[in-house]
Amino acid sequence: MSEKRKNVQEIIFYGLLAATILIAIMVALANQIAPHDPLAVDYSMILQKPSAAYPFGTDNMGRCVLSRVIYGLRSSVAMALLITLISFTMGTFLGMVSGYYGRVVDTLIMRITDTLLAFPGLVICIAIVGIMGAGWKNVVIALAISGWVEYARVSRGMVLSLREKEFIKAARSSGCGRVRIMIVHILPNIFQQLLVIATFNIGHLILTFAGLAILGLGEQPPAPELGLMLSESKQFLQLAPWLMVYPGLVMFLVVMLFSLLGDCLRDRMNQKTSQ
Repeated sequence: MSEKRKNVQEIIFYGLLAATILIAIMVALANQIAPHDPLAVDYSMILQKPSAAYPFGTDNMGRCVLSRVIYGLRSSVAMALLITLISFTMGTFLGMVSGYYGRVVDTLIMRITDTLLAFPGLVICIAIVGIMGAGWKNVVIALAISGWVEYARVSRGMVLSLREKEFIKAARSSGCGRVRIMIVHILPNIFQQLLVIATFNIGHLILTFAGLAILGLGEQPPAPELGLMLSESKQFLQLAPWLMVYPGLVMFLVVMLFSLLGDCLRDRMNQKTSQ
């Protein structure tokens, strides 16, 4: 690969990383950044067009759309990160145990993953939330239950290829226990690949979380949530298109950002592997 192309990829990667950090700061400081209370109703300001006081306009109850988008972004990103953390931890642990111990343990864990993989993840989520009831807590549980299987499959495959390597045999012969081998010697060698998957999944989870909110299974009104805002704006599409445009545009940009960041991470990892 030419030096110029490498430099361009580095610039793109660090640009995406800077944008991700900016979003993290915005999410963390939503209370200070939002110009208005996202739940404050002002019937004298119903469906106002974007202006200096309300850059994204107001909704059908006079609430600031910009403030609601900022808080909605915080909700979506926070839920996606929480679900990713739970799925990543659970799936990686079970996959490593399955791949390293093998036999009955491997068979049991893999049969569970095969069962969950037989159904689309969204269908499983809808079924679980439908049984447990709507609300973000139940959505987190449902998405975590359906999301860990991918990490388990990938981590198991990588552990199977690593457990017979010379450095693992050396660690085993030196008296290291199984848990220590998995944590100290195997996990660092599979973490980067799993991190790429997690980065891609953050954007996917934001869309899924929004989709469940549109179906009425996620956050409930009047909570500021991007999917819920899109759902509520459908009846005002011709009268006040900004109600749908701004939340949809923010969601699109954030999902695209995490997808591109995951793609860049994968390319960097492939470059290091090929060197």
